[in-house]
Amino acid sequence: MQDYWNPQGAVEMGSMDNQSSRFLSGLTAPDAGSSNVLNLARGDDQYASETRARIARAEWDDYKRRFQPVENQMMAYATSTDDGRSVGRVQQSIGQGFDSAQGQYERNMSRYGLAIDPEQRQSMQRNMALNEAATTAQGVSSARQAEEERRIGLMGG
Repeated sequence: MQDYWNPQGAVEMGSMDNQSSRFLSGLTAPDAGSSNVLNLARGDDQYASETRARIARAEWDDYKRRFQPVENQMMAYATSTDDGRSVGRVQQSIGQGFDSAQGQYERNMSRYGLAIDPEQRQSMQRNMALNEAATTAQGVSSARQAEEERRIGLMGG
């Protein structure tokens, strides 16, 4: 619970949230009955409009201080075209997967005591290379598409 000033100038006890208390923390207490929390004289012709203008400026300053940096960061992230990291990870992952499959195939062949001649080995390696290239192309395409969908989602909210 924090004390805060109401528009009539009296101190009240209340459960003011942290944002409101931070917003009002820079404001000084009014003189007894002659002005409001923003130190504007109550008898002034422009009292209401000046009060509203100062509140609006304070809210805008608060927005620029707290939310604008986050929005700028999100926009930079959403408009970046650097999808090289995700593409690199996909290529590395697929390469490791196919290397592992190649080693597993060779271990299984030796377990059963089978030997393949050089022509069969060359054919098998060619098929593995073609499959790896096709899988890499598909993976890179999917990664780029996912990156584009993420950017569109960030921009659209």
